[in-house]
Parts: sequence; structure tokens; C-alpha cells
Amino acid sequence: NSDMGVLGFSHKYFYNENTKQTINLAVSGTQNKIISDSLFNKRENKIMTYSSQFTEVKYSLIYNINKKVNVKNTINSGITADIYQFNYLDSFLLGGKKYISATNFKGNSSLMQAYFKWQHKFSDKLALNSGVHYQQFLYNNSVAVEPRLGLKWSLSTKQSISIGSGMHSQLQPMSVYFYQTQNNDGSFSRTNKNLDFSKSNHFVLAYDYAFATDWRIKTETYYQQLYSIPVETRSSAFSLLNAGADFVLPNVDSLKNKGTGTNYGAEFTLEKFFSKNYYLLFTASVFDSKYKASDGVERNTAFNGNYTFNALAGTEFNLDKEKRKVLTLNTKINYAGGKRYIPIKLAESQIQHQTVYDYDHAFEKKYSDYSRVDVKLGFKLNRKKITQEWAFDMQNILNRKNLFQQTYNPAKNDIQTEYQLGFFPMMLYRILF
Repeated sequence: NSDMGVLGFSHKYFYNENTKQTINLAVSGTQNKIISDSLFNKRENKIMTYSSQFTEVKYSLIYNINKKVNVKNTINSGITADIYQFNYLDSFLLGGKKYISATNFKGNSSLMQAYFKWQHKFSDKLALNSGVHYQQFLYNNSVAVEPRLGLKWSLSTKQSISIGSGMHSQLQPMSVYFYQTQNNDGSFSRTNKNLDFSKSNHFVLAYDYAFATDWRIKTETYYQQLYSIPVETRSSAFSLLNAGADFVLPNVDSLKNKGTGTNYGAEFTLEKFFSKNYYLLFTASVFDSKYKASDGVERNTAFNGNYTFNALAGTEFNLDKEKRKVLTLNTKINYAGGKRYIPIKLAESQIQHQTVYDYDHAFEKKYSDYSRVDVKLGFKLNRKKITQEWAFDMQNILNRKNLFQQTYNPAKNDIQTEYQLGFFPMMLYRILF
């Protein structure tokens, strides 16, 4: 199970009509608990194979100052300080004989960030946005300096073309830094401690057209060059780029920032803003996502479904002249390319009585495509100081059986198929002050 909470405070101060500052203070926390058990050799009692309890609290200070120097120039700068408190502990059964801990850490660290942005308007139609972003992770003193540049050309009041490029860096999932490697003498070492940021170079070209009142279309093409991606020291198909595809982070130690990857694609958006009691939104994305791990072989990433389409629509019916009683109807449709997977070697899994994957063909094939239709019917009661809402949310109303994963089942000595959530009706009541 998972729990989270967020609390924040924001303060804005205007020095004058051209200069303002913003200070944000926030604290957020997450806690994840996982317990996995299994039956071995037809025993009646379950045996725990893995357990973990990861707790993370983050305290954030964000300061920003924005100044309009003159008609053509505006500068924006700020700093962010994130202080993390960690408490990570897990335990898994090794070889069916003893329990060891891959992650055992309690402590704190910080991520410091600073940025500077400058916007220069050459004219009412042409504007340049430039800047630099700095990050430093104090746990291992990793540093990233990221220059960024963008240009926006307004063809008219309704059309614009934008082009941009920049460097972007990302921390690894926090628990990855604290994975342990057991030494020959039985002691442990944190071999992932000095991992650098994952990094990428981004290039984007976009076109925006507001072709009618409350309507607009937007198209965007992009290319991302990824590098400094954590991969294993030994030759393998593992890359941290694929982490999270199964909603669980792998416990892999002795990683190095030698992996690469590429993402490129195009996106299209058609949007009708809410007016005349209805709205519409359609998005389409076609893309390709590849990576190289320590074995040097280029493969699809686990997320390379190649396409995804989404449609949302909603309308409201006023049941009285004062618009106090409102009936709402919303629909959402999702369609996406199937999930990439690593095939299972069934014969070898049956011999070893555990899952044996065919990494030579990792992520070559996809499961069947994903589709889902949600419908929500609601009623709003508007008052001067309060709004009440009742809704009946029917998720996956067509009860589509979307394949989640296939695993080897030692008890049945065969491959088992698991599906995602089917038809799920849910009642909602909400009060807005």
C-alpha cells in the first residue's frame, strides 16, 4: 500500500508594477509498503519472499523574483532547496534459505537548484527565451549545468511557431542510491552512491493555431538524445530507463552512467474550451523510444508503445434558470500501443522452478493494444458559498480485459496471464467551498 500527504504555503510580494517575488514553502511525504509471499513445494503455509517499507519526507523552499526591465526585456530568476529525509528498509529471500537486505538506509540529503531566465522581444511578433539551470545533489555532489534556448514567432494573433532546445538532467529514483552490494567478508557497500544525473538534450518544434473562438490546434515534433543513463557494469540488457514499467523499481547494484537512448515523435492536440455548455479534447501521439545498455545493443524501451490516442468530451445541462442545479456528463476514451515485454523461457523456467527471462529478445514484441472507455454522470448543486457534487463514475465501462503482464507460476508449472482492472463503478461526493 501507499500513502502520501502535501502541505504548502505561498506568499507573493509586489515591489512595484514591474517587480514581484514569490516564496513557497512546502512539505510532502510518501510511504510505500510491499509484502510479497509465495508457496514453495506445495507447502500449506505461505513464505514471505520480499518486504519493504520506504518512507520519504521532502521539505521545499522555492524563491522566485520576476522583473520587467523594459518593454523588450524581462528577467526571471530563483532558487529551490529540497531537503530529503529517508528511511529505506527491505528484505528478500535469497535462494529460499536466508533473508538479506538490498536497501537499508536512514538519513537525509538535499538537492539545490538555481536558474536564470531572460526574455527579449525583438518585436511584437518575435521573442527569444534563454536561460540556464543549475542542480547539485549534496548526497554525492553530482552537478548539472543546463543551458536552454527558445524562439517564438507569432505569425498573427491566432498563429505562432516555436522552436527550442536545451539540456535537462534528472535525479535517479532516490532508493537506487542506497542499494547495497554484499562483499566477500559479509559486509555491505553502497555501490550506486556516486551515480550522476541522467541527462538529455531536447529539441522541439511546435505550431499553435487558434482557428476559431474557443478552438485551437497544436502540433509538436521533438527529439531527445539521452545519455549518462545508469546501466550494469557487466554486459546486460538492463537500463534504468525502463524502471517503473512494472510499477516496481528493480534492486540492481553496481550501476554506472554509461547507457544512452533516443526518443522522437510528433504530437497533435485539438481542443474546444468549455463554452456553450460543452468541451472537447483530442490528443494523438506517435513516437519511437530506443535505448542501449552495457551490452551495446539497441532495443525498444519498455515504454515504446509507438502510439497513443485520447479523447475527452463533456457537457452540462442547467436544470433551472439560476443554474443552481446542473447535470453533467463526461466521457474519456484511451487507446494506446501495447506494453513491451521480456519473453519467458518456459522450458528453462520449468526446470529451475523460477522465472527465466529471454533477455536476448527483450522488448522486441508488445502485448495487445490498450483501450478503455470511462463515463461519469454527475449532479451539481450550486449555492452562494458552497457547491455540492454527486457523481457516478463508470471506469472501463466496456469491461475491456487489458493485459498487464505474464509471469511463470511454479505451482502450475506454466505461464500465467494477469490483466488490469476491469469494469469499476465508483460513487463520488464532493464539497467545494
